[in-house]
Amino acid sequence: MNASLLQGTRNTRDLGVLLPGCGPRRLLRSDHLAALTQEDADRLRQWGIGCILDLRRPDEQLRQPTPAFVPARVVEVTIDNTPLFTVRRMDPTFRLGELYLHMLHVHGPVFARAVHLAAESLRQGQGVLFHCSAGKDRTGLLAALILLCGGVPREEVVRDYACTRAMLADAPQQDVATIPPGTDPAFYQALLGCEEDAMEMALRELDRLGGARRWLLAAGAAPEDVDVWADKQI
Repeated sequence: MNASLLQGTRNTRDLGVLLPGCGPRRLLRSDHLAALTQEDADRLRQWGIGCILDLRRPDEQLRQPTPAFVPARVVEVTIDNTPLFTVRRMDPTFRLGELYLHMLHVHGPVFARAVHLAAESLRQGQGVLFHCSAGKDRTGLLAALILLCGGVPREEVVRDYACTRAMLADAPQQDVATIPPGTDPAFYQALLGCEEDAMEMALRELDRLGGARRWLLAAGAAPEDVDVWADKQI
């Protein structure tokens, strides 16, 4: 099993090593930072992480707040899938990939903003960490979009996504997914998953929509924001 890069998290990983326009420890994906230690904060400072993108809802931020001692600017880039969960939580046929399709069709401008903020920080010489609660779904889709824009092969994108399965193997279920009482057990189990076919479903939809770069541009991202990840001069 892989080890998280930070002691106070379960699922912090380095995406920068996969990207021509990035480099080690310059782009991290993670779960929430509520249990971050001072040693973790020191590591983030040493790595030059200057921007943290929090993809969570306000209620998630209240439940698991980011410590005030993090040595970086924290920007809220909220991706709220509650409307989908409210409608589908009694549906035992729900598949996790449907959540990713929902995010592609509903949250395009939010993902475009996240990519812009990350790219802007990179151009300013600062590293970036982005996270949601478990670092699986919202974080997983943002990671896939950036990796694809950086020219990372499709199979490597899926492999990076699936790594979360091992990282969260010992995590309590409520730390992976929290949903209202009365939810169908099959729906809940689907939300807990991290199987390759869920990401494959999202990638097929991106193919249908013209690919990650075209989709982000249509959602409002600027060309320099989507191309920076493949730029070896950065």
